[in-house]
Amino acid sequence: MGEAKKDVRAGADHGGGYEGIPQDENADGLVYINAHTAEPERAAFRNKVFQIVFVQLLYTAGITALFKWLCPLEKLIDVQQQKLNEDELKKHGGVIGGLFVYQLIGLLCFVLYLCVACCCTHLLRKKPYNYILTALITVGYSASVVVACFFTPPMIILQAGVTTLFLVLGLAVYAVNTSTDWSGFGHYLYGILIAVIVFSCTQGLLFYFNLISRETFLGLETAISFLVIILFSCFLIYDMQMIMGGAHRQYQYNTEDYCLAATNLYADIVLIFIEIIMLLNRR
Repeated sequence: MGEAKKDVRAGADHGGGYEGIPQDENADGLVYINAHTAEPERAAFRNKVFQIVFVQLLYTAGITALFKWLCPLEKLIDVQQQKLNEDELKKHGGVIGGLFVYQLIGLLCFVLYLCVACCCTHLLRKKPYNYILTALITVGYSASVVVACFFTPPMIILQAGVTTLFLVLGLAVYAVNTSTDWSGFGHYLYGILIAVIVFSCTQGLLFYFNLISRETFLGLETAISFLVIILFSCFLIYDMQMIMGGAHRQYQYNTEDYCLAATNLYADIVLIFIEIIMLLNRR
């Protein structure tokens, strides 16, 4: 999860930080959203980003709802005997197999996107490759959401969705209105992200080799989920300010980074949602 977030942001540091240059177009030919950019151009960039994010979220919600509708969790579990219903498992075997295949496809899309983002960053700004790559990463993240929701009761999914909605809206309002410039905090956020990944892997290995108890492991998992939610909430503020731009932002995206900006914002929302589901499932 963490590595994906880091690589998805490849090229984000090209989005601004050119103090003292009055022109919108830099030496590399890219037009930057900065203090001198006309509001119509800035607004067009923002609208394009939010439209892409909306389509990404719509696809994720749609494919998740489809799997939940085809094979509700309640049919797979015998509540009275507290075990899986073998008859229902056989009946919905095709759906479960489809879920496994979709997860593999999502993983392949994810890996392909990361390889391109690391080796061919310029394609993230070039049509139609930027849209194709955005579609790939959307399928990758959607696969994770589908798996997280497939084994989760609908009420918990609803609670997680509403919580994520209000959290994202609140953070977005704060990011737009605060005088604090978060666009320069990227390196610190990445440092914390790496530390969380290392800690998560370490405690997973300790539990695998029976060096910590199950209770300790679950307690650490809960703490990590809280930390991840806080971390990606900060990333969301960071991304919102990079997208909105303004005279007091140290770093900002350029006009060709709309797919990259949308993907980063989409990833923030999805990862927050998944971690909230994990927290609610541990109650």
